[in-house]
Amino acid sequence: MRLFICSELPESILQAVGKQMAEFGRIGADVRWVRHEGMHITLKFLGEVESSRLDDIRNAIHKTVEGISPFRCAVQGLGAFPNLKRPRVYWVGIDDPSEGLKSLATRLDSHLEKAGFQPEDRVFHPHMTLARARSDRGQEKLPAAFSKAPAHFGEFVVDSILLMQSELSPGGACYTQLFRAALCG
Repeated sequence: MRLFICSELPESILQAVGKQMAEFGRIGADVRWVRHEGMHITLKFLGEVESSRLDDIRNAIHKTVEGISPFRCAVQGLGAFPNLKRPRVYWVGIDDPSEGLKSLATRLDSHLEKAGFQPEDRVFHPHMTLARARSDRGQEKLPAAFSKAPAHFGEFVVDSILLMQSELSPGGACYTQLFRAALCG
């Protein structure tokens, strides 16, 4: 099973971001845009995992959310990894003033490491992936479009995290929710 743990966004924000993505799509850059149903904030990508490990993952998620209250974030800012001069992944940023997402990602990584999963070797940067570059064709036009685009797409409350299964297909990944853990403080 190919698994990841994430936070979801409200439909109103997904629609606002989707509208802006459609504008960017008109530029004609050679990118693969993320489908609407695939938009989320990844806290931890686990990759291929045996189904026998699901209980370990659920337990780690329960321990992660223990004592954490829901918190507010905003979807704002556009950028690329590694940067806009050499973009491979385009993203919209998540403003996390309370550092709640960072705390969740750190706690999750710690609890999963105790369960035998590899810890992250990259610093957590809360974002939602918009597109992945396929080639350099048309990439020079997107940074200018990003700088002119609206920078704020709305605010939302993080009140749960989800364990998701990702099944790859020629039309893109299909996601199935396996488990949800509520933040309740």
